[in-house]
Amino acid sequence: IEFADAEVKRICVENWDTDGDGELSYKEAAAVTDLGNVFRASSETPNELITTFEELQYFTGLTEIGDYTFSCCTELQEIVLPNTIEKIDYGAFNFCPITHIDLPESLLEIGSDAFDFLVTVNIPKNVRLLGSGSKSYAGPFYSCPLVEFTVDADNQHFCAVDGVLFNKSMTELVCY
Repeated sequence: IEFADAEVKRICVENWDTDGDGELSYKEAAAVTDLGNVFRASSETPNELITTFEELQYFTGLTEIGDYTFSCCTELQEIVLPNTIEKIDYGAFNFCPITHIDLPESLLEIGSDAFDFLVTVNIPKNVRLLGSGSKSYAGPFYSCPLVEFTVDADNQHFCAVDGVLFNKSMTELVCY
């Protein structure tokens, strides 16, 4: 895999280069089932080196982006999720300046405070739960400067009207 970001490559090779060749192959990436906390930083010591992780799309063994996985990667602006992701957990992209992300069709749940800086978001057709997790005091887009929601027309749980997110029957305002 050709990594655009040297720090991402360093972390990936350090953690998942099983054949010891100093590179990460597509096969090695696909074998990863949990990112753990190798990218996570803290507000006291943020990770300011990571700017992009488009190669995450090759980590097809992943079904979940865990709690705080990329938290405090304060320069991470671009990421491409694999089409196998079913859940994005609490605070997964907390303090990451991602303003747009293509959420995969496989996505079922988005945890509370998953994102901080999204400007627009399209909810894919299979998403059934927003604001999930043990810390679900707020929705997944609670602190985002969102301008507009769109929802896949085939989504059975949510709809957007004039950029405002509702449950499908429009009896509950989810987020605006």
